[in-house]
Order: sequence, then structure tokens, then C-alpha cells
Amino acid sequence: MDANEVIKNLDLRDWTTATEIQNQLFQKLGINVSKRWWRLVVEQYNANYLNNENQSFIARSSRGYCLTNNQEHIKNTANRLMIQGVALIDEARKINKAIDEKKLNELSLYEREKIGNSTWKN
Repeated sequence: MDANEVIKNLDLRDWTTATEIQNQLFQKLGINVSKRWWRLVVEQYNANYLNNENQSFIARSSRGYCLTNNQEHIKNTANRLMIQGVALIDEARKINKAIDEKKLNELSLYEREKIGNSTWKN
């Protein structure tokens, strides 16, 4: 089932949570879906919007999801994604920094052992 078929079976005129969407899909189509599956449907549907294949966009906010043409809702979704992206990049940077510091500490310990062993041999 493609994203457009899924969306046709949902009422997203108002903000709707992922759990409510899961319930609608079960009641209307008899299918159980994960929130991950739903996010992939949203991604596919919105890609179709970006390619001018759909006239509407599924906006996302803390209130849930909404099918919309409202440019403000669409811009807010884009801003939310950019904020999440920056946060993920910052988290990755911190992880890489910690790994580098651990490598440096291990190298320093090795170098200290090497220096210590050569001192004792003389």
C-alpha cells in the first residue's frame, strides 16, 4: 500500500497523534502498524509533495500530524526538522570527541608505560 492510499483512509484535517492514526488504520483497514512505519509513510507522502505529485503536506508538531496546504505549518515542520538535525549533529560531535579523548588517554598510558619500562632497563 503506497502513502497516498494510506492517507486517503485517514482523517487528518485536525492534528492527530500517531496513536490515534494507528487506531484509525486498524478500524478502517484492519491493519496494525508501528509508529516507525507511519513515519515512513509520512516521509514518502511528503516526498511526493516536494515532487509536485501531491497538493498537500503532512505537517508534524508536538500536537501530532495534520494534512495541510498551510505554508506556515509546512515551514514549522521544516524548522522542527532542522532543529532536530542540528541536535543530532551536536550529539554525534560529542560522541566523536569522547572517542578521540579516550584514544588519546590510552595512547598516553601506553607512552607512559613505554617510558617507564625503558627507564627501569637502564
